[in-house]
Amino acid sequence: MTGGQANDGGLTVPQIARQVAAEGAKRVVVVTDEPHKYAAGEDWPTGLTVHHRDELNRLQTQLAGIPGCTVLIYDQTCAAEKRRRRKRGHSLIPTSA
Repeated sequence: MTGGQANDGGLTVPQIARQVAAEGAKRVVVVTDEPHKYAAGEDWPTGLTVHHRDELNRLQTQLAGIPGCTVLIYDQTCAAEKRRRRKRGHSLIPTSA
């Protein structure tokens, strides 16, 4: 999904991760712009790691070197949806660094 539409199945990122791991994925990683939003005690599959999106290129290269099926779950709100939320006053406007 691109992030602009509703998740009809209602699955959470941890549920998706557990599902693909149960189906035999050799490695599962989560990439997000908000890694802190996941609680330390989350029920992740064994070996799963959560990373900031700044690590995306490195992780893609790493996963490409693993034989078999690997899964990268990219958890981020769609950019168009973020703009809509900002316009409606429902989201913070980013500041320049």
